[in-house]
Amino acid sequence: MPQPPKVHAASSKVRESPPKNVESLSIEETNKLRAKLGLKPLEVRSGDSSSTSGTRDTDKKNNEVLKKDEWGEFYHKPAENLVKKAEQEKLRAKLLEMKEKRQINQKLKKTKTLGESDEEDDIEAWVNKNRKNEHEKREAEKRAKMLEELDAQFGIGEVVQSEQLERMRQKYTENDLKGLTVQHDIKSISEEHDVVLTLKDKGVLEEDEDVLVNVNMLDDERYKKNIENKKNKIAYNPYQDDEFDEFGNPTEKSLLSKYDEEIDGEKRESFKIGYDNTVVRKKIVTESIKEKLAKKKLETIGEKQLTIASEYYNEEELAKFKKPKKKVRKIRSKGKLLTEDEIKPDNSGIESIGSRRPKKSEIDYDIDDVPSVEVPQDLKLEDDKDDVLEQALHKARTIKQKENVIADLIKTEIKTEPEEENADVGNIVLNATAEFCRTLGKYCFSMCITGCS
Repeated sequence: MPQPPKVHAASSKVRESPPKNVESLSIEETNKLRAKLGLKPLEVRSGDSSSTSGTRDTDKKNNEVLKKDEWGEFYHKPAENLVKKAEQEKLRAKLLEMKEKRQINQKLKKTKTLGESDEEDDIEAWVNKNRKNEHEKREAEKRAKMLEELDAQFGIGEVVQSEQLERMRQKYTENDLKGLTVQHDIKSISEEHDVVLTLKDKGVLEEDEDVLVNVNMLDDERYKKNIENKKNKIAYNPYQDDEFDEFGNPTEKSLLSKYDEEIDGEKRESFKIGYDNTVVRKKIVTESIKEKLAKKKLETIGEKQLTIASEYYNEEELAKFKKPKKKVRKIRSKGKLLTEDEIKPDNSGIESIGSRRPKKSEIDYDIDDVPSVEVPQDLKLEDDKDDVLEQALHKARTIKQKENVIADLIKTEIKTEPEEENADVGNIVLNATAEFCRTLGKYCFSMCITGCS
């Protein structure tokens, strides 16, 4: 089988001077050979009589053919050149920038510059312009007069005036705000700044009057209130200074002032629009001054009678003079010290189970005449220090004796089992250790016997 001739992609192009030693075949012949071999046939171009659109399609097809290999089997897509793409983007950006500059220059050309001559520089043009403006003003005045005459004839002017008056009446002015309460202190609202007031939110079923508030001022008041609550965490502070009101009077606080708001509700300052509170404030100031004067002690500024001071007290001065009291020493008798055997505590109260302290016997004594007590002459005067020491020693002894008695009573109460006086001496006591030793001895004895045998 003869080998098919090689057909290059460039063979489809028309050559002016083909080489002599190369065999050339037409596309139809090559397609026949390729069909016999089982290959894909080549694409056929359109004739020269096609239009320009046809030529473009053929150019694209030729380019596609050129991108194929020799046998027309593989289609190789060319790689994208990033350098060329970046250059194209730069050129596109420059063209857009130049276009924008061109548009700006066209707009600027329409406006007149300072150096260009104006029509008003010409005197004749300026005079004509002024005459034209005056003529237009006169024409406008004539038209206004004619319209007024027509309104007067048909009564349109009165209707317009009545409508304007109704609009003025319906207009919401400051007189409509008279009597509304503003729930802020009047000092916080100054004339320098404008304050926007809105109606306070309330429930549907609440029948309270409308109150005006400012949202920003409410936030400021809430912030100040939180700071005061943080400061007043300690209920009692002895070093805290007294608080004074705006008139200088000290404010009285209740014992549990931190619960006043929870009981009585939060107290907020407010004022009404359109009412002057200066008269009320003057009354409050005068009342506060009267209260201050009532609390103070009034002293006369009149002249006092001068007297000569003497070196000795008079009878009146002696009566006023307080004499210091003398200390009277107490006389105590030093009795005989008792021994431990002689001191017998009374255990009648201790024996009682119900109460620990002895019950005092309530006996009514009817004594008509109290006999006079004779003081013995053998008594000695002693210092207070010895008496104190003796009392301390006596108290220590009595406490020690009571402790011993209480310990004996506890022992008798705890030990309720009777003690056997005549216990058998020869009896054997069996317990776990004795039994263990006995069995161990038996085991050792048996082991010894087996070993010996």
